[in-house]
Amino acid sequence: MIEANLVAELKADAGVSALVGTRVYSAPMPEKAALPAVQWQLISNVPERVASGTLNYRRARFQVTTWAADRLFAINVAAAVRACLDEWSDSTTQVAWVSNEFDIYGNDFNPARHGRALDTIVVFKE
Repeated sequence: MIEANLVAELKADAGVSALVGTRVYSAPMPEKAALPAVQWQLISNVPERVASGTLNYRRARFQVTTWAADRLFAINVAAAVRACLDEWSDSTTQVAWVSNEFDIYGNDFNPARHGRALDTIVVFKE
């Protein structure tokens, strides 16, 4: 399952774990979760196709969001996540890359959270 691989990759990365420890959550992240933290959610997961049919590969898009009490720290965590996921490959994952980033603000929380969302594409073998 590609979701488990994504979580394992983030938790095993020295740069990410130095900033968030093991605080990597699927969305929605617990409201009382300690910050900084990383939240992920699957946006899409479609088969790769060629003229002769479907390959045994899929292209998943994840939104990986870093949350922190302050914007600059959220940006620093996002840089570590980007370094981890850009060009990630292993026995299942062919390639991954961050295709877009944007800032978000979680004012629904008390206290409010600052975030940076990374749209991440992962091409993997089923």
